Amino acid sequence: MAKTLEVKVIERSPEFIRLLKRGYSDALFSNVRAALSSIAQIYQKTWRSYAYGQMAVPGSKPIFSSGPYARSIQIDDSKPLEKSIFTDYPPHKYIEDGHPEIDLKPGLLSGPQARQGKNGPYNIVSFRHLTPDSKRGQLTGRAMSQNLYNFMRSMTDKADQEKSKGLSHIGGRSVQLTAGRRPENRSYEWGQRLDAKLGGPRKTSKTGYQWKTGKRAGMVRMESPSGQKETRTQYRTFRVVSARSDPRSWIVPAADPIPIRQAVVDFVDSTYGGVLQDMLKQAIKADIS
Repeated sequence: MAKTLEVKVIERSPEFIRLLKRGYSDALFSNVRAALSSIAQIYQKTWRSYAYGQMAVPGSKPIFSSGPYARSIQIDDSKPLEKSIFTDYPPHKYIEDGHPEIDLKPGLLSGPQARQGKNGPYNIVSFRHLTPDSKRGQLTGRAMSQNLYNFMRSMTDKADQEKSKGLSHIGGRSVQLTAGRRPENRSYEWGQRLDAKLGGPRKTSKTGYQWKTGKRAGMVRMESPSGQKETRTQYRTFRVVSARSDPRSWIVPAADPIPIRQAVVDFVDSTYGGVLQDMLKQAIKADIS
């Protein structure tokens, strides 16, 4: 279910109700409608700032959404004198309401991306690794080091050059040749992978599971599918989950609620409250003058 914030002119300006009762049509209030749109955009921008991790809810850690959540925060303009800011992003409820431990394995093994092997279902999960110049990487501190980034580029460029000269049959960059919603519709040309020794330490998760390899072991420099107008490069690793995977290897730790919507209301009221009230009053005066 969509989570919304509502901005209504009748809530912020009680005298507006009296004007409507006196016969003023809401279709005539062009300045008020424009003011409401501007106010709604302030709420939307603030909510997105929390989603991107540019702002943090007091008492909670920043969220650092990778993008889908922030992009899902939209404005409903269907009513002339009422604006709703909403999200239909399913994971929002886990952020807003918190959640207990979540075992991802059952869903990964039964979802549309699952594959069937001789030992039962399995899935290959892709993880993107941020580059040093990534804004999100800089905000979160999760970007790969500049030295590792330089090494990956140098290693893959050298391998591509050797392949072009006929000195090797394996290039440096990996390429996704075809795209598709299901795994069987995709094909790849694989290049060099980062040696496990350079992939970082084997960490222990909050649930007590110790990784079998470092975070970036086996990382590839992946080019976007052929046929696209612009070539995109991403750095990715791939991990396999199956019925034989450790029971705690795909557990998401419990998380406390992060009341973003209330934080948005509080921030906008404390930062812009008086200004927005004046904006509406001036808009009403302009429309009835």
